[in-house]
Amino acid sequence: MSKRKICFLIILLVGVSGLFAAPLRVQVQDVALRAKPSYLGTVLTQLPYGSRVQLIQSKGAWTEVTAGDMSGWLPSASVSQAEIEMNIGNEGATTSSNENALAGKGFTEQIEQNYQKERHVDYTWVNRMEKIQPPETILESFVRNGPHGDFQ
Repeated sequence: MSKRKICFLIILLVGVSGLFAAPLRVQVQDVALRAKPSYLGTVLTQLPYGSRVQLIQSKGAWTEVTAGDMSGWLPSASVSQAEIEMNIGNEGATTSSNENALAGKGFTEQIEQNYQKERHVDYTWVNRMEKIQPPETILESFVRNGPHGDFQ
């Protein structure tokens, strides 16, 4: 078989395999799609919870995806292959908005109830801190000059 045919077959197989790749879903409240696999990468857009993205490749703690007509990088922990129910607040919803808020913090309702019973935890300040959105320039400055060095 000629080199030209082999190259054509490889290109064809790579293209076709992308058609059958399972879509990923954003599993965090909001995540920045970045131009490079780094928290210092330029933010291309924000993807909300439940957004469907297509896997391009994974590289360490980062996953390259396509979201609509844009391609970029997300932290791998922010996406999942699991189907995410999106009819929250509607009749017949399988999760409540409270359950989603807890899941965003990494808790199930049962875990939070146990913490509140045993430790009398007050999440008021956690809830307030989640609403703080510092400008991207401040985040970049912290990452570059902060005590923990470069966050890759």
